[in-house]
Amino acid sequence: MPPIKTLLQNSTSPPMLILWFYLSYWLTLILTYNTLSIQNYLQCCFVAILIGVANTCAGMGEKTVREWFEENPLRFVRYFMIPFGVSSISMTAGLSGEEEFFLIFSTDGGKLGTELGVATGSVAVLAVARWAFIDKEEEKGFEERYDGVRKEDERL
Repeated sequence: MPPIKTLLQNSTSPPMLILWFYLSYWLTLILTYNTLSIQNYLQCCFVAILIGVANTCAGMGEKTVREWFEENPLRFVRYFMIPFGVSSISMTAGLSGEEEFFLIFSTDGGKLGTELGVATGSVAVLAVARWAFIDKEEEKGFEERYDGVRKEDERL
């Protein structure tokens, strides 16, 4: 399988689609509110580095950093992005005030609709790409194998 298809297959499994949804939601939330200063982002980076290093060490096991990174480069990035995203969303919600957010969701219906719509749309594009380029190919391979088995059965 070509490297781009392998990357697409690895990065569009159902658990990864959930993470893509979170990333898209985070991006639209940060761009919509833009309440964080450079100092706030540095604090989020510090949290991400602390937790990301711990996640990486726990996930590596006996492998070297190079082996572990080459196995799945997105996992390495993900281990740092998740704590960065969580801390920056909570900081954005905290700095925006109680009337702007309920938990991590905007109280303004229009903004919430935009944030969730962009996140859902981006995941839908990835899911359709997986279906079109990966799952269709697997279905063809299955049908060919099934036809071969059926023909063998008919001969018997």
